[in-house]
Amino acid sequence: MSEITTLSHQVNRLEKRLFEIICLLMFLVMMHGLIQGVLVFNRLSFLSYIEAFVAAIGLSFFYLSKYREWFEKLRFPLIVIVNSFLVFFWYHLSGYLGPTAVGGIAVVIISIIIVPGRWRTQFMIFGYALIVFLVISQLRTNWVQTAPEGYPTMPYDYLVMALAVFLVINYLKNEFDKERRTVLQQNVELGFLNKELEKTLNEKEQVIERLKNTSEQLIESAKLASIGKLTAGLAHELNNPLNYIGGIVTPAKRDLDEIKTFISPKNIDESKEVFEDLDRLLDGVESGTRKASGIIHQLIKLSPEENREVFAPINLENAIKSILFVFERSYPSIDFGYKIDPALTINGNHFEFNQALNNIIQNSVQAIPDPEKGRVKISGYQKERSVVIVITDNGTGIEPEHLKKVFDPFFTTKNPGEGTGLGLTLAYSILKKHSGEIKVESVTGIGSKVTVFLPGH
Repeated sequence: MSEITTLSHQVNRLEKRLFEIICLLMFLVMMHGLIQGVLVFNRLSFLSYIEAFVAAIGLSFFYLSKYREWFEKLRFPLIVIVNSFLVFFWYHLSGYLGPTAVGGIAVVIISIIIVPGRWRTQFMIFGYALIVFLVISQLRTNWVQTAPEGYPTMPYDYLVMALAVFLVINYLKNEFDKERRTVLQQNVELGFLNKELEKTLNEKEQVIERLKNTSEQLIESAKLASIGKLTAGLAHELNNPLNYIGGIVTPAKRDLDEIKTFISPKNIDESKEVFEDLDRLLDGVESGTRKASGIIHQLIKLSPEENREVFAPINLENAIKSILFVFERSYPSIDFGYKIDPALTINGNHFEFNQALNNIIQNSVQAIPDPEKGRVKISGYQKERSVVIVITDNGTGIEPEHLKKVFDPFFTTKNPGEGTGLGLTLAYSILKKHSGEIKVESVTGIGSKVTVFLPGH
């Protein structure tokens, strides 16, 4: 709408300037006639007062158009005035035989120039018809007051010349207006195209940035997958010798007890400290292998499975323990805690479910500015037929205007290079695949609360 208004303003600007020039010419022509009349007759006549009046009108219209912006209100009154005074001066200044011959042509030219384009031809016809009427009246009546004798100009020559001038000026003005409107319209269209081009370039830059982030995310995912496979392979390889070591402790203790039966009580008392050291060493080996097996068991749980599409029952407490096992060692300063009903079970893909919870907890950890005071708490309970998991933190929180965007791909409030904006998007996608829902609540400066709803098993 603003472009159309600007175009209309530009179209009318030239007519306004021409209108102001015409008003000044009216003033100058009338003042010329006034001065010439005084010089010829040595006095102010009735005609002189009329010329002064018309000059005042021209000067007033110039002022009102240029400084009061009344052009639209004055263009039609000016046409009425100049046509009225054309008739008056035609009567007093010999008609087509006197100076009004030129004045009549000037009046029609004025009408052609200053009227709106849709009325231009009608006003040209009206002006020419008025001149024809005045010429015919002058030829058939004697109402023209003076007529210079021996003037060679014939009335028909004058009328033909006037018509030719009017047609040429009208044609040129119409063509000029068409070209000008075309140029202005093209400028407007060019402005739209420039805006569209700028918008397209911005979108292109955003797409390139997203592709870059996606590439980085895919590279990280590939790294994690490779590490996961390597971890799983190493865990299986280490599990066998650990099981062997753990399995020989009990027979070793039994053999040690049998050896004691073959030694005299005196020798046993003398070797008491040695036997006690051997018992402690075997207990340490048994305890160490049990802990190592537990760590490997947790790593195997977190590694990718061969078939990710397999859904099976998942004990929620065991899944949370496996995930927090890694986080507690990666972020020892943060206080991790959980309270899960041991009986809670869901049906899902073990690896994908772990990945979703891992992304949510990772977001909570990254939102904590001071790890020494950080807390991440997880609770799980049954609500009707749904399993509810609540993850809370005491991080910086999320701005209210950002809450509705947290699941949008590539949306992140982290600094460049610190996040791709795909963590919660991936978690949302996985939970939807598991027929679940996720809701985020947050208070800036206090922390966030993520609630997950999943069908119970």
